[in-house]
Amino acid sequence: MLSSFLQKLDFVHQFKMAEGSIGILGTKQVMLPSSLVSELNKESIYDIAKKSAHEEVEIYIKRINADQESTLNISEQIFDTYGLGKLKIELFDKKGKAIVHVSDAAFPGKSPLTRGVLAGMFSFLCKKNVDAEFKGMKGNANVYVIG
Repeated sequence: MLSSFLQKLDFVHQFKMAEGSIGILGTKQVMLPSSLVSELNKESIYDIAKKSAHEEVEIYIKRINADQESTLNISEQIFDTYGLGKLKIELFDKKGKAIVHVSDAAFPGKSPLTRGVLAGMFSFLCKKNVDAEFKGMKGNANVYVIG
């Protein structure tokens, strides 16, 4: 159930949740797992985001009992619900290499939060420790190389 504040904003069309994007009063919002936020003062944000995303994706995939083929698609949807942008996986191999695009990004390309979330998700998907590096822009999308 939405808080009374969000219900009031929704009533006047100032709260939006669509296609993995969250907006309140015209400002893009980011929804993060509480486990990530609680660790912010203890470690670097990249490492926290990576660890948290790895754990969260693993939990989500297990809870919905996803098969191997649908895991990539579901991972894109999970990323979208974080409010960090729209994830499109351009290239993926299970050895730990991927190229991804994030359009409508909440943060600039070099954001340690976005890179950490991507690294955690793909560490889970590849079943090995990988990192995410910002490579530049392609159109309106941030391009990241995972590996």
